[in-house]
Amino acid sequence: LAIFQTVPTHAASFSVATGNDENTDNSSCSLSEAIENINDQAATNTDCPAGDGANDTITISAGTITLTDNLDSLTEPATVKGAGMGI
Repeated sequence: LAIFQTVPTHAASFSVATGNDENTDNSSCSLSEAIENINDQAATNTDCPAGDGANDTITISAGTITLTDNLDSLTEPATVKGAGMGI
């Protein structure tokens, strides 16, 4: 007799740092690292949590992110929230 159990998943939240968008191990989650972890649904980059769930959220605080390379496309469901104008 086999028993199947479903395990609920919970979306992860990523607070990304402003400044240069770099993929380095520096305890600061960058936009590129967050996208890669969401796409992999794993903690590929240790600076960010693992992507987990059907709708992860990337939150970008007020400030500027300087891209040093092209961003990968998001291949998993995710929401990107920015600080918005006037903040």
